[in-house]
Amino acid sequence: MFCAVIPTYNNATTLRDIIERTHQILPDIIVVNDGSTDNTRQILASITFPIHTVDYRKNRGKGYALQQGLRKAIELGYTHAITIDSDGQHFPEDIPLLTQVAEQQPECYVIGSRNIQTENMPRSNTFANRFSNFWFTLQTGLRLPDTQTGMRIYPLSRLHGLNILSSRYEAELELLVLAAWAGEKIVSVPIRVYYPEAEKRVSHFIPARDFTRISILNTFLCIGAIFYGLPRRWWRSVVYGTWFIIVWLCFLIITVSCLLFRVNKIVYRRVFHYTASLLMHTLPTLHPFRIIRHTDVIPLSKPALYICNHNSVFDILAAAAYHTNLCIIAQKWVFTNFFFGLVARCAGFISVSTGIDNILPQLQEEINRGSSLLIFPEGTRSVSGTLQRFHRGAFFIAEQFRLPIQPLLTIGTFKLMSKGNIYIGKSAVTLKVLPTIAIDDDRFGTDYIQRSRHIKQYYIKLITGK
Repeated sequence: MFCAVIPTYNNATTLRDIIERTHQILPDIIVVNDGSTDNTRQILASITFPIHTVDYRKNRGKGYALQQGLRKAIELGYTHAITIDSDGQHFPEDIPLLTQVAEQQPECYVIGSRNIQTENMPRSNTFANRFSNFWFTLQTGLRLPDTQTGMRIYPLSRLHGLNILSSRYEAELELLVLAAWAGEKIVSVPIRVYYPEAEKRVSHFIPARDFTRISILNTFLCIGAIFYGLPRRWWRSVVYGTWFIIVWLCFLIITVSCLLFRVNKIVYRRVFHYTASLLMHTLPTLHPFRIIRHTDVIPLSKPALYICNHNSVFDILAAAAYHTNLCIIAQKWVFTNFFFGLVARCAGFISVSTGIDNILPQLQEEINRGSSLLIFPEGTRSVSGTLQRFHRGAFFIAEQFRLPIQPLLTIGTFKLMSKGNIYIGKSAVTLKVLPTIAIDDDRFGTDYIQRSRHIKQYYIKLITGK
């Protein structure tokens, strides 16, 4: 359940418009009146649709207002809170851009990334954002394009530091730093921003005062980063990463031995299966790796086309941990990758870089041997964790060879290790083996073009529960 939290202080000229536009997108709204001295209370009283309000007389700062709004959201039973400023700089119409990510990756923090080069952007705000970004990177080792944005989605069950939140602007930086130290995944989504001309602008940012407060906070956060935050993140990365490297190096030694003794690739795939299974079941994540298998699935001994969503390199390992004889149809980078290149060649994986039509004879040979095919219809890993367009090639292959489609769904691999990350995070990982889609099952369309579209929608419904 999503709700919007709108903190406001003396923004009477824009408040009603923001509330009404937000209500069109998201009807559940909490407005926090941070001691406004204008006619904010009258505006809130005149709103014709139901909203929740938190009201106190003395101005306490944006951080305190956020704290009260998030606590109210938790009290009302919401799972996610979308914060949006009331000064009109954010577009409520951009909320779906953030909720799309949060629905598919509900444990992630999702923040709107503004274009700080936009027209009329105050120079002091641009400097403050770059200043904040610099300190965030120093304190967490992560890079974010906008750490000062007010449009964010907080997963309420995974908030950190709510009781020690700073009282003013610097609170939003503190929330992100504490989340990063705790190993939470933070995803940036580009959003629009509007700044009116200087004479029409309402701003409560006081450079001298607020830069001083931010500098004091960053001093304490840097001390915390040295003695707590960074050691905690590095230790987790060292433990997880070291175990991954040890297991994988042992497997590479086995791979070289298989090459020397010219082991059959079908046998080698079974070795790959056991290694992937060992790695996935022993990697010290928060919870153990689980495989949930539907009763209506195709037997492993029968050839099929396996498809899977693709958020991480761990999707490959999760699929291999389930099946003993998968021929993976992969992008060219897999064959040049340090960890997977040699394995891909030994296992007889097939590169799709030359085009589907050119690899059909190879695929036919694999099917004749009793092998199943695995392909990721998205073609590449998702940067934001949302499901991308399904390419038609996978479903063309199923149609050409009259293969049943066996859908796989991985959950948690995005938080474990997403595209562009070099460290392994902490996440529960589940592989769901979904009901088989027979080749003559017309619920998903009658040809491969229709199936590519309808099966993607099927995945989205499974992921979001909608």
